[in-house]
Amino acid sequence: MNDKIEFRFCTRTLSEGHRVFYDDGNETLSYTEDFEPVEKIAQTADDAERSAVIFEKGGEIYLAAFGLRRNALDRIGRQIRFSFCRIFRKSEAGKAMNAFTRLSEEWTETEKKVDSLVKPHSTEVECFQPS
Repeated sequence: MNDKIEFRFCTRTLSEGHRVFYDDGNETLSYTEDFEPVEKIAQTADDAERSAVIFEKGGEIYLAAFGLRRNALDRIGRQIRFSFCRIFRKSEAGKAMNAFTRLSEEWTETEKKVDSLVKPHSTEVECFQPS
């Protein structure tokens, strides 16, 4: 997993299963290599499970959220879900814990914010960074 990419997000697709994006949605990563390892550590069954996790690995702190619901449906009528992973340096442990606490306590507000940042009919995200 490329830990140099601090923020990545994942959505489900009809043709490919899941796609992982970074750089505001302009670039893609391998789901198997760059998102699935986080899901395995988090022990998340799939993106329907709404959960958040924070853990340390290799001197980095990983904050991930799974199953954030967007106010949008895909072409076959399924609710679009959004998952993300933000990697913090170990020196940012306080910032990471604050982000985890806020995410946990403000889940619905986070879903609304994510929905507002994802541009319609696109994969672009306007710099969503949990604070």
